[in-house]
Amino acid sequence: MNSTVATRSERRSRTRTLIIKAALRQFAACGFAGASAKTIAAEAGVAHGTVFWHFDSKSRLYEEVIRHVGQHVAAAMREQTPRTTSLAGVLKAWLDFLHEDPDVPGLLTGLGGDAKDPALNGHPERLLNETLVDSWHATLTSLESAGWMPPLDKHALAQSIVATSYGALVIGRGTTLGDVFGPLTHIDSSNGFAPAEDAARD
Repeated sequence: MNSTVATRSERRSRTRTLIIKAALRQFAACGFAGASAKTIAAEAGVAHGTVFWHFDSKSRLYEEVIRHVGQHVAAAMREQTPRTTSLAGVLKAWLDFLHEDPDVPGLLTGLGGDAKDPALNGHPERLLNETLVDSWHATLTSLESAGWMPPLDKHALAQSIVATSYGALVIGRGTTLGDVFGPLTHIDSSNGFAPAEDAARD
């Protein structure tokens, strides 16, 4: 009996994941309004009704896609942090990550427009921003604890990195790390980050 229940649970989990991944591709390509549950179901290889058995609305499915992307990002950040000894190294890995999967940039760049849809009410955009900022805050804390960067306002720096990342997606892969993140790449254990107006006075 327990084995049967476990098998059913695993099957439901696999189906749910298939739907989320198919929805990610469709939302990235067509936006929230343009993606249909019917197309998502077809791409996932499930019946139309199965989508709404797992998710009670398209807006709820969109939120779950955002959570999925956020969790994927957080896992990638945790994996990368021990491999580098500088913020520049993590920023480069982050920039590479953003361009690895075309569906993730597609979703992120379209998120601002999707968030204006009354059915979403801006919630997914806030959810993703909070997830990304939290992931970066944890990464910066690890770098600081290891002595690889000086004590800074990690929340403000995390917000700056996330905001700049959206611009990096628009600029595209052909730019250098310095083009995108500029002076952030020069932060290390021996220096801090001076605001632009302070740097101009020096």
